[in-house]
Amino acid sequence: MDDVRAVCASPAGAVPPDAVAAALVAVFEEGGEARIVLIRRALRLPLNPGEMAFPGGMVEAGETMVEAALREADEEVGLPPEAVEVVGWLDVVTGKQSGSTVLPVVGVLRERPALVPFEAEVAAVTDVAMSGLLGCCRTEWWDERDMYFFDLGEDLVWGLTARVLYDLLCRLSGRAAPPGSAPAPEPRDERAHLPTHG
Repeated sequence: MDDVRAVCASPAGAVPPDAVAAALVAVFEEGGEARIVLIRRALRLPLNPGEMAFPGGMVEAGETMVEAALREADEEVGLPPEAVEVVGWLDVVTGKQSGSTVLPVVGVLRERPALVPFEAEVAAVTDVAMSGLLGCCRTEWWDERDMYFFDLGEDLVWGLTARVLYDLLCRLSGRAAPPGSAPAPEPRDERAHLPTHG
């Protein structure tokens, strides 16, 4: 958890970059492992139904990026804002289908949260060990950029959510290049070799 704080920390007084939406990357420790909260979006939603994601949504008038991320997590999975220690944020990402810019806000939780999905928007809520993500990532070349996929048994994480996870794992493992920052020389389909220590 100290590593998560260190790689996501922003300078004192720094203002998060503008985006139209915010997502909460909620991390907690259990059994000596850092775990990340994910949701499965409800099938009735018009955009990305049934896909794995972070709690999040559009920024409302008058609120900051951080406030939006905390509000959405409270509304979608019942995570109280006061239970979250916001430690910083990752790079803004743009949804390929929606075109919306999203700021991933990173928050640390003191313990495993008791979460209840808001059924109109969230089909299920789960968490995954960060160490487990290291061995289940693959890369494919789509539309002039790398696309990342995390195979989690019955669930596949891809798209914007996978780019955020990959960004965080790169920071934790000491890899400097964020997702999509450098195009590959040719199409490929291979395992992403992230270090298991760092």
